[in-house]
Amino acid sequence: MGHIKSRHLLYHSLANMIAQGVGISASFAGLNLISTPMRLALLAWHRESEFSADRAALIASGNPYHVASMLAMLGGISNRPISESTSLLEGIANVFMSHPILKERVNAVFRFSNSEEYSSIVRKSNYRRMLSNAFTPICQFCGSPKAIEAIFCPECRKSQA
Repeated sequence: MGHIKSRHLLYHSLANMIAQGVGISASFAGLNLISTPMRLALLAWHRESEFSADRAALIASGNPYHVASMLAMLGGISNRPISESTSLLEGIANVFMSHPILKERVNAVFRFSNSEEYSSIVRKSNYRRMLSNAFTPICQFCGSPKAIEAIFCPECRKSQA
C-alpha cells in the first residue's frame, strides 16, 4: 500500500521509460556508457522506495515487529533468523538489486520506529483521529445522534474528545 500511496509505480514506470529513451539515444550516438550509470541510479532509487514503503507499513501498523515479520514472510525466511553479517559479495550484489537486503530493511524500520519523525507522525495521526471522533454526527459510545460541534453526547453525556 505504501508503494501505491506514494505513487512509486507511476514514477518507476516513467523513470524506466526515460532511461530506455536515453539508452536508445545514446546508442545511436555511440555513447552506451551513459545508460549504465543511469540504470544503477534507478536501481538505487528503487531500493530507497522500498524503505519508504516499509516506513508507510510501520505508520499503518504501528508495530515494527509486524513490519519485520511481514518482510521476513515476503523474503521467504519467516522461520529463520535474519543474519547479522553481510559479505562483501552481497554488498556488491546489492548495487545491482532492485530491493535492499532484508536485514537492512528491518534495521531501517526499527530505526525509524525510534525516531522523532515517526513519533511526530503518530502524534499527528492520534490528534486527527481524536478530532474526527469528536466531530461526527453520531456518539462514538452510545451511537445516538448528536450535533457535529457537540463535544458531549446529549444522550450519554460522555466526552467525544
